[in-house]
Amino acid sequence: MKIKKEIDKEIIILIIESILITVIIIWIATLIGKWMLNNRRNVYVSNEVVVDIDSKIKGKLPVLSDLEGLNLEGNKIILTNNSNLEKNYQILLCGDNNNASDIRLSFNKEYIKSLNKFSYNNSCYEIINSILKPYTNNEFYVSIWQKKSNNIDNIKVNYTLKVNIK
Repeated sequence: MKIKKEIDKEIIILIIESILITVIIIWIATLIGKWMLNNRRNVYVSNEVVVDIDSKIKGKLPVLSDLEGLNLEGNKIILTNNSNLEKNYQILLCGDNNNASDIRLSFNKEYIKSLNKFSYNNSCYEIINSILKPYTNNEFYVSIWQKKSNNIDNIKVNYTLKVNIK
């Protein structure tokens, strides 16, 4: 009888350990899945230019001063021109224009503007319009935030960064 009780005790301990290990594995898999969803990037080729873009800006904007906004990581865009011709490109921020005067944008951590200072056509703000030289690549960062001094709380956005190659 004593041996049966010991075996039953060991079986219960093994079952509890198995359940705990399974829960930990599921929890880690969930964390990795969320991380992968939040860090997905779009990579495609358009007119001989490779575009690598973190295109989604979605959710509640942080309320920051301009100095704090410059320290945001932002969404990354990498353009690589694989041709021997110059390529014209546009970087667009597409979505609604609600609260545009209260939303600040930093491009490459070099300049800061309110979103309403950019031209708005066909539901997109034109952030930059420039030329990409042959066999070069450019890396850009776009950060947006809600300016600290406004009277509106909790601005939520659903923007998509796009690149047009001509």
